[in-house]
Amino acid sequence: MNATILLTMFQAVSSVLPAAALNLSSSTVAIYGDSREGHAIHKKIAVGILSHNPGAVFHLGDFVNRGKNLADWVRFREITAELRDKTEFFPAKGNHEDDGKNYFL
Repeated sequence: MNATILLTMFQAVSSVLPAAALNLSSSTVAIYGDSREGHAIHKKIAVGILSHNPGAVFHLGDFVNRGKNLADWVRFREITAELRDKTEFFPAKGNHEDDGKNYFL
């Protein structure tokens, strides 16, 4: 059900704002989130997303388990480095990011 809702929302947005209008390299997008644990799986997800050459990646929050722990952020940034370098990366802050000081580093 959630995937259907997200797909429907994307179809509505893409019909109004095509990839060219958003300055994306591809009309393929990836939407995922809650990557705060299971780092080996998160790495596999990142590699899988990249294999589809998306123009944009939307992360729905909860990047890390403890937002005040800098080591969690270092690990997240290592895992997502290529995603963030090769795509437009749109993060949404989740409740696990805490006060957000490390979110903006």
